Amino acid sequence: MLRKIFTFTAIAVLISGCDQADIDRINDAIAHWDLSHLHELFPQDSQNQDGDVFDDADIKEPQQDIKQDTDVKTSDLLNPDDSDVEHPPVSHIYLIVYQDDLKQAAMNYAEYRRSSGFAVEAVSVSELVSGGLQHNSLVVPIHEKVSSLLRSIASVGDTFLLLIGDAPAKGEENAGKIPAVECTNDTIGQTGCWTDNTYGDLDGDLVPDIAVGRIPATTVQQVEAYLTKVKAHESTYEVGEWNRRVSIYTGEANFDPTIDELLEYAMFAGLKEVSHDFDIIGAYDNVNSKYYYTPFEDKVIDLFNQGNLMTIYVGHGSEEWTQGLTADQIEQISCDHREAIVFFFACYAGNYTKATNSLAETLVWHTRGAVATIGSTDVSHPYGNAVLAYEVPKAALDGRAPTIGEVLMRAKQQMVENQHDDFRQFMAAAAEVALPEMDDYTPLSTIEFQHCNLYNLMGDPALKMNYPPAQIWLPKPVEYSTHGQISFVGDTPEIDSGTAFVTVEVERDFWVGDLVEPENDQDIRDNWAVANNKVMASTTVPIVDGKFTAQLQWDHEKIKGARWIKVYVTDKMGSLPATVDGNKSTSVRFVAQ
Repeated sequence: MLRKIFTFTAIAVLISGCDQADIDRINDAIAHWDLSHLHELFPQDSQNQDGDVFDDADIKEPQQDIKQDTDVKTSDLLNPDDSDVEHPPVSHIYLIVYQDDLKQAAMNYAEYRRSSGFAVEAVSVSELVSGGLQHNSLVVPIHEKVSSLLRSIASVGDTFLLLIGDAPAKGEENAGKIPAVECTNDTIGQTGCWTDNTYGDLDGDLVPDIAVGRIPATTVQQVEAYLTKVKAHESTYEVGEWNRRVSIYTGEANFDPTIDELLEYAMFAGLKEVSHDFDIIGAYDNVNSKYYYTPFEDKVIDLFNQGNLMTIYVGHGSEEWTQGLTADQIEQISCDHREAIVFFFACYAGNYTKATNSLAETLVWHTRGAVATIGSTDVSHPYGNAVLAYEVPKAALDGRAPTIGEVLMRAKQQMVENQHDDFRQFMAAAAEVALPEMDDYTPLSTIEFQHCNLYNLMGDPALKMNYPPAQIWLPKPVEYSTHGQISFVGDTPEIDSGTAFVTVEVERDFWVGDLVEPENDQDIRDNWAVANNKVMASTTVPIVDGKFTAQLQWDHEKIKGARWIKVYVTDKMGSLPATVDGNKSTSVRFVAQ
């Protein structure tokens, strides 16, 4: 049980946006804990220190435990008696609710989504409710509009709701605008919860049934600029390894070194459960960590600019800053290769209800910044953040939810529904012990439901995630020819000719190379590079007639702990706008005989 307490504390502080008073309370609670058996509690059990030998029990298929469709469809929920009514099939339903003075921009957006195959309807605020609005005045009219669309159109898959217009700040004239809905937040230190989630919660259980996003614009020009971003993101796909890369930067928790060491353990315990088809690169703003980089702010900007499938922050935050990125540094961001989809797991970074822009909004408006952002409107709870920070990558990287709105919707659904996952049970058991030590007796289920409301999407919910699109087949399991050498044949049924980049890698909480005791800034930067290096051996080989043969060797005596074979294939034609234009990443555990 002590191991669970430590692990949860690590997750909680790393992902929490708690202030120094919270940290002091936690430090007091753990002051009496005996850490003398730390290494016994946290064995490096993901690697066999004696060599590369793993038995059949180690073979692990890429996880697919995120469901592709929700068990209860919104059409079933709203139209239980219409199942026998035949309608011509169409694609997804896409409802736009727009601020009155943004009509022209909304019409242009609607036309773009129709051209993408959506069944689109656009309606102004005043068409739904006239005059001044309360915070929840639009909830029932929007739900009724969605219900009407579901009754009249045979949709396929999930439904999308796009809100076009900034939420009016407190005291601001709100007629014709789209208010955020007030919600409940029992997290210690809360100042007021606001959400768009209620617009997508059709049955009142706080869990979204449709994918919701907001373009927080005040002018037609802002909407048009954002639409230009979306068109560029969805119509261009630059082939490269950035399409399988996820960048994570984390803030310092301000604990003592022993507890800070546990932060990394907890973080990687979750990351090891996420699909290894993707590369994860990270930086941690803690001078005692091997993942520390100096200047830290420079590395954060670099992580954005190198191009990523997703960029994730976990740590402390506010409307204007995270550790490593502040609002005035956003001008330095120019995302190469593909614009970012950014998640801020921190307090306030997504608070779109004030007169000034939050960090999430500023990043969306910045040219070559983010094409979508997700953040909290209020103080967020360490347990809720930990769960959502786990479920979001699972929904995206394992479940391959096709759009950003579906990623967030499914992550929220899983936050409430997924109570049997080993890692979730691990966190829950730890939380049940650790939270009372901090005088926090909030039921975990309450936290889970409330965090469905706290986190909101700034951007188009139907925005494509643009995962690498092709398919690769590897033999399972892949077996060693000898220790330190493997050979196998892979199939790429959608790509006849091109190249395959093949790597043998260690687990995510290990690295390849030697760390040094840092004596200067360059040593720190070199350690960071070593800590992020998971590759034991690599090769680039040709694809001929949809097949490739890979042979890899490494120094078996020096480099141990081979865990994953990863393949990234590229079509020789590069970035043609077709399904075989691009690339695909896959991974497989392998076993030595």
